[in-house]
Amino acid sequence: MKYILILLLSAHTFVGIPQTDKQNTTTNNISKSGMDSIIHKSALNYLSNSKRVGLSLGIYQTSNSFTYHYGSTEKGKQILPTDKTIYEIGSISKIFTGTLLAQAVKDKKVKMDDDVRLYLDGTYPNLEYQGNPIKLSHLVSHISGLPNFLSDNPSLFQNISPDSLPFVLTRMLNNYSEQNFLDDLHKVKIDTIPGYKFRYSNSSPNS
Repeated sequence: MKYILILLLSAHTFVGIPQTDKQNTTTNNISKSGMDSIIHKSALNYLSNSKRVGLSLGIYQTSNSFTYHYGSTEKGKQILPTDKTIYEIGSISKIFTGTLLAQAVKDKKVKMDDDVRLYLDGTYPNLEYQGNPIKLSHLVSHISGLPNFLSDNPSLFQNISPDSLPFVLTRMLNNYSEQNFLDDLHKVKIDTIPGYKFRYSNSSPNS
């Protein structure tokens, strides 16, 4: 296949508005080429789900790149996304983090078995269990033992629908600084040897 889809980010963090007439969906797609038509058909099909508000796609073809935008960035409004629209990309960022770590290992700047505390200012005696420290490899493999989120408040996410979760996280993290994260990292309690128990953790790659 000639065309490589390199980016598909949907504005699914918003509760969508019904797309009663898909053909009238706002877009910057001028539909001049065969690729334009393929993208248009796929985008309209995606937006046929009433919970979906907007969509941005990036295409890389040989040495050229193209971007397409559909719908709106906000429920109840007609604000077409642009190349500068900021999306909540969620766990895609973990791929970037892992790639950067792999490059740092390749460049011999770090080792996968390094104690994470080598790269943290201050002391963190809590980031080990029975003398076994959390290592860099544990952070990107979800076996560090760190909680899913910092600050650690599991009750906050009880009885929350998937559609509401992004809003809850936004409120929680809106004024959450790097210093807040480091302060909460001091409070973490590891309850098992790092590297042996899988526990999905959004906070691990950020450490």
